[in-house]
Amino acid sequence: MDWDENSKKILVIDHNYQSRSILRKKLQTIHHNVIMAENHIEGLQLGEITQPDLILIDAKVKDTGGVAVCEQLKKRLITQAIPIIFLVQEEDIDEISLGFEIGAADFIVTPFPLQELQLRIRMAVHLNTNTVSV
Repeated sequence: MDWDENSKKILVIDHNYQSRSILRKKLQTIHHNVIMAENHIEGLQLGEITQPDLILIDAKVKDTGGVAVCEQLKKRLITQAIPIIFLVQEEDIDEISLGFEIGAADFIVTPFPLQELQLRIRMAVHLNTNTVSV
């Protein structure tokens, strides 16, 4: 994989250190630049400052929840076009419809294979790029 052409800047918002670490390793394995946030405040700030290509949000991020973080990101002009993928547990399926209603691009049920994550990232970024450039 060509680093310059295919690597993306991805912000991960997850309160669980172990989950963030695992995601970082998986994303770096497929040549992405990873930015980590452990709460919604840090995630909102880093979203504005770093302008990532994609944001992965844990549906159960502490303090506000992933849906509220997504909603805040979509309300801000500087971050509203960034595609968001929710990381959900099987029991969090109700969060999916709420996420889509407020602008999430996709979801992925954890645990997931690396190939699925890679495909979902590629599709979300591709669809966003085509939508923005039209």
